[in-house]
Amino acid sequence: MADRKDIVERIKSPNDWPSFENAEHLDALDEIADNAMQRHSVDGYLAAILIYHQLAEETLRVLIRDSQFLIEASIYPWKIEFPSNSRQTFGQVLEHVRRAVEFDQKREILALADELNKIRIEFVHGLTKKTNVSDIEPCAQRTAAIAERIHTLFDEAHDWFRLYFKDLRKEELAVDDEEGPA
Repeated sequence: MADRKDIVERIKSPNDWPSFENAEHLDALDEIADNAMQRHSVDGYLAAILIYHQLAEETLRVLIRDSQFLIEASIYPWKIEFPSNSRQTFGQVLEHVRRAVEFDQKREILALADELNKIRIEFVHGLTKKTNVSDIEPCAQRTAAIAERIHTLFDEAHDWFRLYFKDLRKEELAVDDEEGPA
């Protein structure tokens, strides 16, 4: 649980606002998935489906942290503690997004993430059946399209959260200016 001083310092420092913790690695994974798709092979499609799914999960985790930070900053002077979401299934992560604050892209992101999860589950559980490239390619193409759409919607939602945090930052800095040096 953060105390008020921690929240104020986080508001003042955009580098401390929610974001991807390892963005460069995630970009590299996205490139690996894109390259795997280009191989047009069962193993390439399998790798791409799993990587796109994991990237979508990381995106959802950032939206959860955005929502939690917005709540923490907004309920001053009260404090709130949120459970860690680091060891949760994709379904549990989705449930946290469902309970997050509302934002314009939320319903579409959730619908797409549900569809992405269904594709992954059907694909993985169907691996022991006869598997060939022509059966898997449409599944992989759909996964890639969904992942791309989720990322686009994420960018819009995350920008909205960051604008809200920026406004809070301006308000907090204005209050500091009015109070003078401590």
